[in-house]
Amino acid sequence: KIGPQIKKLTTSKTPVLLIGEQGTGKRVIAELIHAQGCPSGSPLVRFDCCLIGDEEMHEGLIGQGQGGSWTEQAKGGTLYLEQINAMPLPVQKALVGVLRAAGSSFRLCCSSTEDIEKLIDQGKFHDELFYRIAALPLMLPALRERIEDLPQLLKNFSVSVPNPKFDSKQVEFAPDALAILSAYRWPGNISELNQVVATIVSEADSPT
Repeated sequence: KIGPQIKKLTTSKTPVLLIGEQGTGKRVIAELIHAQGCPSGSPLVRFDCCLIGDEEMHEGLIGQGQGGSWTEQAKGGTLYLEQINAMPLPVQKALVGVLRAAGSSFRLCCSSTEDIEKLIDQGKFHDELFYRIAALPLMLPALRERIEDLPQLLKNFSVSVPNPKFDSKQVEFAPDALAILSAYRWPGNISELNQVVATIVSEADSPT
């Protein structure tokens, strides 16, 4: 269901905003958008706003840090700002100025685990920044909201897990196991599912 939307996002340099809970695959989709929408070998510059201090973030945006500004590093490629909802308001204002000056020299992709429009109402997010980053918003549903995709996800994840006793391509989940996995709420979403499948398949004695 999401695939056709991703394909549309790759045909333009318009900023993309990925919205969804932790573990819903935002980083993977950002990497796909970059790989399919930018020239081969172009840079993908990625920063997690939850893991960078306010001062370092500000220096990176305006070019006072090592290696030049983030926009200079991403020129010709993609700048991916993860969890932009965690970016402090003063840094958001600096980013607005940077985006005004940078033009379209790179592709901007951002992600958020929160509803940014609510943050705007609370005075926690710069409204102009929102309109600059959310031209193409993409909502990523939680795994519990797309449980019908579980069988295919199990198949996709199982194939890449090595097991010395059998070929992982032979893996099948019995109806009882599938029922248990389908009933679980998956708070960690696809990331949690991937880890669970890796544990189950790598330690299994048979492919079923």
